[in-house]
Amino acid sequence: MLDSLSFNSIKKTYLICEEDRKRSAFAPIKRNLFEVPGVAGAYLGSSATEVRVITQPITIKGKDTLNVRKLEEDLASWLITDKPAELIFDDEPDRVYFALVDGSLDIEDIARHGRGVITFICPDPYKYGHEVFSFIDPAEPAIIVNEGTAPTKPIFTFTAIQPTTFIDIIKDDDYMSIGEPVSVEDKTFNPKTRRIYDEMTTTTGWGTSFFQPDGGVKAGNMVIVGDDKEEFGATNYGSGTAWHGPLIQKTFEPCEDYYVRVRFNIRTNNSKQRARTEMYLLSSDGSQIGKISAIIRDTTMKTTIEIRLQNGVKAHYPINRINAFKGFFGHVAITKEGTKFKFEIAVEETKPTGDGFIIMSKETHYYEDLNGDFQLPLAGVAAHVSTWANAPLPHRARIRSVIVDKINKEEGGVPQIIQPGDIVVVDFKEEVILINDEPRTDLKDFGGNYFSLPPGESFLVLNPPDAFNAQVEWRDCYL
Repeated sequence: MLDSLSFNSIKKTYLICEEDRKRSAFAPIKRNLFEVPGVAGAYLGSSATEVRVITQPITIKGKDTLNVRKLEEDLASWLITDKPAELIFDDEPDRVYFALVDGSLDIEDIARHGRGVITFICPDPYKYGHEVFSFIDPAEPAIIVNEGTAPTKPIFTFTAIQPTTFIDIIKDDDYMSIGEPVSVEDKTFNPKTRRIYDEMTTTTGWGTSFFQPDGGVKAGNMVIVGDDKEEFGATNYGSGTAWHGPLIQKTFEPCEDYYVRVRFNIRTNNSKQRARTEMYLLSSDGSQIGKISAIIRDTTMKTTIEIRLQNGVKAHYPINRINAFKGFFGHVAITKEGTKFKFEIAVEETKPTGDGFIIMSKETHYYEDLNGDFQLPLAGVAAHVSTWANAPLPHRARIRSVIVDKINKEEGGVPQIIQPGDIVVVDFKEEVILINDEPRTDLKDFGGNYFSLPPGESFLVLNPPDAFNAQVEWRDCYL
């Protein structure tokens, strides 16, 4: 069987890897030397590991010259990426490079085939084994074995089983700590109480709304869509002369101060399409006290992010801006504490591993309700997706998740950072701390480090031992 390669988790049957590949046996090392007059030789000043370069001769198997031209276009759409992706060769299936294509690919026509040389560069010059997962019993010291020849960065995932004010990850010569431990004299308090955390995998628990969406009508049906069936969307938007689509709501115990985060996935792939995704904020009597929206309303295919605060006919738009990107995959959040409001807009990207998200950019805005116009308690949310009149159905008009937390009055003492069911990710590679996918690097202890696991055994201790279940993942790393 002829050798090929996998890039970005995709393999092409028409591509053959030829011999004469140039691939260093180890990551290239540059020695910086300095000479002293009158002294033989030189002194070693420093060492640096440089970018790894791989050149791979290839053959494109085509039916004829015209077909080879089409395959070249497909090759370009596959290999040209904005960031490094996994590169795996058939003759080295247990090693992964993180590579980008560099330079050009000049194809020479030979009969029905095309031949050329692909140049890959690896900004991270090391190669890795496949992902390794290990569950850790926090009550016992853990031994983690990096079977590679170079240090590697781990990712820890904690699932809370009881409240805690801190998490410690202790290695024999280093540590990471988030939050604040408590002494026997300290009191603790819970700064937030979860009202809902809905990942949009079912409409169970959501009911019919008794109001019409802004500038349109409720119509059609809300269903679960997406590749992993974990987004609210519609295949039937009903009909109408303006905005029209399904609208459903969920209620909960009222909260005067609150945190709401809504994740959207909205995009059009045709300038005639229109799309709107919204989350209404409701009071105890079902009236609107606010709204978070992501809307594509014109031929530019750009998304407008809107946040509205409302009390009867009185309304204020602290956020009404156009996202520079075509479409919006990200989250919008509101935090209300008394008269102070904070608003966040974050562009996200799914992690290469498929579990969790990376925030690519985030902006924060503030507003103070000095007149007390928007102080009604939050007691429900309503999800709405829609299209406009007779416009073609949107490519994506989806809501990915919604979180609502009640913000509790501070009672003094040390705040609990997690509650049962919360998921904490401490990613040493990306140097980020996430709680329920929300960045909380602010919780990091000043002296804590995103340390590496050296080759061989590492002994780890987790604290507190009874607050969470724990898992660690890593890739064995090779020079």
